[in-house]
This record gives sequence, C-alpha cells and structure tokens, in this order.
Amino acid sequence: MTYKILMPVTSEAAAFRVSTTKIPDKSKLVVVNNWDNSDVAAHCKELALEGADVRWHPENLGCAPSFNIGVKMLEEPDIDYVIIMVAACLFHNTIEDFVRIIEKREENESNLYYLTTGPYKTDLHCFAVTKKFRQLVGLYDENFWPVYYEDTDLGRRMQLLGLYKTTLRDDIRTSQGLSMACAKDPRILQLWSINSTRVTSYYRNKWGGDHTQETFKTPFNDPNCGINEWKNLGGRLDYYGRPI
Repeated sequence: MTYKILMPVTSEAAAFRVSTTKIPDKSKLVVVNNWDNSDVAAHCKELALEGADVRWHPENLGCAPSFNIGVKMLEEPDIDYVIIMVAACLFHNTIEDFVRIIEKREENESNLYYLTTGPYKTDLHCFAVTKKFRQLVGLYDENFWPVYYEDTDLGRRMQLLGLYKTTLRDDIRTSQGLSMACAKDPRILQLWSINSTRVTSYYRNKWGGDHTQETFKTPFNDPNCGINEWKNLGGRLDYYGRPI
C-alpha cells in the first residue's frame, strides 16, 4: 500500500523538529506551513532539501483546509491512505509502527480511518484517512475557520451515515504537549476570537442546534443537500478584523 503523511504546523518549532525525526522517509511527508514563524520556516527548508513537499501558507490556511489537502490526496489513484499528524505527536520509535498496523488491518478490513491513542486521547493528534473515508464522508467543512468545530461537524456527518471510527489501542506514540491551536500563537487566538461567533452560529444553522443537541438530519435542514455538502459562506475576518 502507498501513503503520504500530512503535517500542518504553525509556530511549534521545537516540537516540529523532534516529530519529523520520527519520519524516516521524508519523500512521504507533506508539510503545510500555516503561519510565518521563522524557525518553522527554517526547518521546512531543511525538510524540502530531504525530499519533503512543503506548502507555504503564511496567511494561516486554517485547520479544515489544511486537513483537506491530505484528504484530497486520496483522489490520486496511487495513494491508499494519508496519515495526518500534528507536530505535538511523537512516536516512540517511528511512524512506520503506525504504517504496519494500518496495513495489517487493511489486509482483511476496509476502514474509514484509524486513530492512535495518546496521553491526551486527542483524535486530531494523529490519524489516518482511507479512500473509503474520502468516498463516503468527504471533505472537512472549510467554513470552520481557523480552528475548532471542523471535527465536531465531521463526527455529526459520520453519525448520520452510520459510520464509525477505528481506534488503535496500541501504545505507539506519546505527545510533546497539547496541540491547542489557539495557544500556539497569540495571533491565532485573536483569529479565533474574531471568528468564534460566526463559527458557532454556522454550526447551529447547519445542524439545528449546538453539539449533542442537533435536530437536522441533512445540512441546513435542506432535503436536497447531501450529507457531504457545505456552502462556502465566507465572512471570515483576519487578525486585523478585515474581511478575507
């Protein structure tokens, strides 16, 4: 089986350097440099020289759009799954431990995606999405920007589709600390503060209630809307409060 590794990174430069040492084959790595941190940029340049594919987004692309870069890779015929991990994720040995588990399971199964467990039990620290995931669940909704609710929305869609995750109980990784996107850089916290009302209101409008109180069975209560559909509403504001 063939795979790629997607790593969105903002300003966690020290963790970023350590976590990439656990990826022996840098040609499998796609880095989304999601801010303008000089130390992160320096390591990105080093990784590019080792064969990594570095995507530069100093404007802060956001969590859902970054993850979608990985999900869209599954449209390529020669990629079977994509591992998405944040810089906080640290494998005890190398990421190939995760690869071996996935490929052994896929010999007799066909799962949506695989989650590794860590000390913080955070799904988004490290998981793998498969072609089946891309076909049935689709992309992350990019209206949840810059962070938060994108995974809640995804979970709601999976629930309505009657699909479930596969969690790996194998103790193959740890964490260098909580990812906490809003704590990585005070500017990201500002971005979230500016956009938080829009993001939470969008979720309520899309699903007819807050998380665990949803009433709609289709997005926006529109029977013509497929479960994977979302509307690019825009309305985002940048760090200075200007429309994007």
